[in-house]
Amino acid sequence: MSRMCHPSAAIALLCALSSPASAQLQPRGPASAGDASHIGDPAAIASPSCCVAVAAPAAERPAAPPRTARQWTEPVADYFAPFAVDWNDGRWWWTAGVGVVDKKEDSEIARGQSDLGRTYRLSAGVGREVGALWNVMRLEWEVVGAVHVGSESLVDLRANLIARWTEFPWNHIVYSTFALGIGPSFITRRSRYESEGGQHSRHLTNGVLFELTLAPPRRPDWAFALRLDHRSPIFDLIRHGGTPSDFVVVGVKHRF
Repeated sequence: MSRMCHPSAAIALLCALSSPASAQLQPRGPASAGDASHIGDPAAIASPSCCVAVAAPAAERPAAPPRTARQWTEPVADYFAPFAVDWNDGRWWWTAGVGVVDKKEDSEIARGQSDLGRTYRLSAGVGREVGALWNVMRLEWEVVGAVHVGSESLVDLRANLIARWTEFPWNHIVYSTFALGIGPSFITRRSRYESEGGQHSRHLTNGVLFELTLAPPRRPDWAFALRLDHRSPIFDLIRHGGTPSDFVVVGVKHRF
């Protein structure tokens, strides 16, 4: 008489076929062909000739901690990496501000004197830290676009290389930095403020940046920025560069 598989064994086989790939069918030792005593035996029903072993799921790897940006005030060893680009390393910033033309000389503006005109400046830019020296100076670049409205309308596009001093004795009260930058400045229309005394201004000339930032020590990534955006022919090194012009700008700077 041919051997028939017990119903419970068939159920176990169906479970094995429908289980995930990690399930393995492991046959138990079959009874001899002439042994039919297991038929109707409760022990045989409780222990079918086939059973299913399901492998335990692999343990999940712990999630990697989120990457955090370097704090702006964190000490950093000397480095210079002008071509490194990483959006998560805490060395980027954006800045935005509003300003007004000041017809006084730079030295007079520094002494607190002013003669404000009726041309206003709306500016925005982005920049990046690319180096550090002696843990007191940061090297940076920035690109800035500005729109002049009021008594004259034009667009000013600039690219600056910047050296920023970061160590002041009162930084535990107000975190302060002072920056000096230089680079080309291109205006879409010649400015009348640069054409005084019969001189002719240029579309492209030299730009200079002076910037003071003030921030709470607990949140140095958000800072108030006071800027002086200057254009001049560098003591007449640029021929027919016109007369200097200055805009006093107040705004915000955020590092990320």
